[in-house]
Amino acid sequence: MSVLVWIEQSKSGPAATSFEVLGKAREIAKALGVPSVVAVLGVDTGAAAAEASKYGADVVMTLSSPVLADFRLSAYVKALRTAIDAAAATVVLTAATVRGREVAAMLAGELDAGYAPDVVDLRVDGGKLVAVRSIYSNNILTDVTFTSPMQVVSVRPRSFPMPAAAAAGGETRAVDPGVS
Repeated sequence: MSVLVWIEQSKSGPAATSFEVLGKAREIAKALGVPSVVAVLGVDTGAAAAEASKYGADVVMTLSSPVLADFRLSAYVKALRTAIDAAAATVVLTAATVRGREVAAMLAGELDAGYAPDVVDLRVDGGKLVAVRSIYSNNILTDVTFTSPMQVVSVRPRSFPMPAAAAAGGETRAVDPGVS
């Protein structure tokens, strides 16, 4: 079991919102007693992986392939499913960017997982993940609980503070993304 975060990156580098999600994922993983894992996808994953290790991920997985050079939903979802299997992840978190929402929704559908889009907070209650969403034009906060063993969540940007960077730590491992 683990909590997995997709570190989204573009040509200009990793998305800062992914590291905000990673900071909260570390708290969630600690509360659940499992490791925090990040998945970095693309052709050149070295810089993003090094940066992710500075934000406290227990394991950084790099999934590199020329097929992942440009964002294509089906290829990215397939590679993330490989990462989920490799990490035995039961919680998958993404930033709720345009790409992150698409990836999270498709992953949830393919994995028959519970899905909470655009959450503004996360917590563990009774050993289970609880996602908080704002509804009715942000006038009401509602808790989303999951009945499935797998949970996929997209987190609104700026919902959590940027974690403090520290010395690189954690294990980095290359994983074959399984895309061609």
